[in-house]
Amino acid sequence: MVKSRLRRTYVVSVDPGTATAGVCVWSSVKWARSCKLGTLAAGPEDAISISLPRSSGGLYVERAFQLKERVRDFLQPYQTRVERLIVEEMAIYPGRMDAAQDVLGISFFCGVLASDFWALGAEVEMAPVINWKGNMKKDMTAKRIQRRFEEAGLETDKLTSIGKPGHDWDACGIGLWAMGLFGDRASG
Repeated sequence: MVKSRLRRTYVVSVDPGTATAGVCVWSSVKWARSCKLGTLAAGPEDAISISLPRSSGGLYVERAFQLKERVRDFLQPYQTRVERLIVEEMAIYPGRMDAAQDVLGISFFCGVLASDFWALGAEVEMAPVINWKGNMKKDMTAKRIQRRFEEAGLETDKLTSIGKPGHDWDACGIGLWAMGLFGDRASG
């Protein structure tokens, strides 16, 4: 008798930056259970904050490709089994026109990352920043997300910041938003 093994699939949420990205990997089965129950049933499989070295100058295009490669390296164990990618959609807030150039660079990174996963058959969804967290600072967002994990009795030891802290938590928050458990999609 031959046993068939179900192929594990994943949902990935990403907080993009010009030189840093937060990446959070969720089991598709546990993801679906959380969505169905309307509560966080399980934490992420893995999460990280990845940064380019300070010496990585250059154009936004070059940095976007370098950062995409680092994200892909981290996701190598999951790469061909990602069924859904959720990426933060940036916004330019009034009074922050200095950030307009960064938004263009981040948009390019989002585009090259999304196209890779779309080519592998993944569904790609954008998470508008105004909807999932508004203009809340990273440290406050991290505290709110940590509270969600604690309320669900889940550990947060899989969050490994090897880059700029906070991007990993934002990536988790984007995932929670897509589940309907955070930001404007949350019911409570």
